Amino acid sequence: MTSYNSYTVLYVDDEPNNLLAFKSAFFRYYTILTANSAAEALRLLAEHPVQLIVTDQRMPQMNGLELLKTVKEQYPDIMRMIVTGYSDLSVVMSAFNDVGIFHYVLKPWNNQELRIIMDNALTKYRLTLENERLIQQLTESNTLLEVRIQERTNELLAKNQELKQLNKLKDKLFSIISHDLRSPIASLMAFTKLYMEEQNFTPEEFATVIGQMNNTLGDLSSMLHNMLSWSREQMNQTPSVLSHFSLQSTMESHLAAYKLSASQKQLSFQIDWPLDPLVVYADADRLSVVLRNLISNAIKFTPVDGIITVKLENNDHEVIVSVEDTGVGISPENIRKLLARQELVSSRGTANEKGTGLGLMLCQEYLADLGSSLHVQSELNKGTRFSFALPLSLTSQLQTVAV
Repeated sequence: MTSYNSYTVLYVDDEPNNLLAFKSAFFRYYTILTANSAAEALRLLAEHPVQLIVTDQRMPQMNGLELLKTVKEQYPDIMRMIVTGYSDLSVVMSAFNDVGIFHYVLKPWNNQELRIIMDNALTKYRLTLENERLIQQLTESNTLLEVRIQERTNELLAKNQELKQLNKLKDKLFSIISHDLRSPIASLMAFTKLYMEEQNFTPEEFATVIGQMNNTLGDLSSMLHNMLSWSREQMNQTPSVLSHFSLQSTMESHLAAYKLSASQKQLSFQIDWPLDPLVVYADADRLSVVLRNLISNAIKFTPVDGIITVKLENNDHEVIVSVEDTGVGISPENIRKLLARQELVSSRGTANEKGTGLGLMLCQEYLADLGSSLHVQSELNKGTRFSFALPLSLTSQLQTVAV
């Protein structure tokens, strides 16, 4: 038989002898509380956790049935039993129908039988609470499962959308391969064929052909480099390698690399940065791709005799990097598309240079890897300014403080 020593039974009766008899008979099996009135019983219920109440029906002021109705309203989980005489059977029916008692007990009761009834009542109490606990646990588990399913569904929908976008970009890349790459290759073949068929080039004509071939190879190399970098980025095959380096030195090397391209369009570089080194802690390779594309883009879309301004500005704990040109500018619609990174915005440069739009998309992805973002300010036929911020390394900050 299950032990219910930890369970509390409250017995209510206005006869002191009955209270004493009940407690003497059952104190070994339960924690017993006794009350000589309904008011005393309600006070004890407010002060003690009770699992079962057994009350006599006939009591002054508030009878047992009225007490159990109050208990049902205030403490619905407590099991309820009533003790009555043979002449109170109508009360028993009301107790079952209106109060929902577990059982009734006829006077005089048999201790062994009453104990069995009370054990059954407490068993039902225990099972009811356990069932409610399991239902609550199941409800919470179902809710959590639904949340996780919804989260997973949202993740899959996002991945599906991302895959659709990547497929769209893949189709665009195939278009670049089939058209934009084919054109410069065809041009190179035409140049070589012309050279093979016509051997009597003047030095000026030869220099012109070589210059055109060099420009074509430069466009081809830039497109291939961007396509390779972009494909590696999409497959997460480009690990970050962080190091401390000077932005001025990095920028100078890139400007030197594009000096010839700029001179062919009579473009001039203007630099604006402090003499003290601006040292950052970043991925130098990713930053190089960003700078290369921004400078190349400025050259491509700036007409002859234009100006390209490269500026490094120390702004407290970060440096603002900007590349500004006096070129053709970008429309608000194309800026929106560019920043959304959902489609490639391609166009030709002022000297009919190839432009796929992949370079600027790559800039945004690499800047995101660097914890930054690309900002664009542009006005049609007046120019464009690209800028982004990088945190200065502690080394650079200490040098600034020392100065």
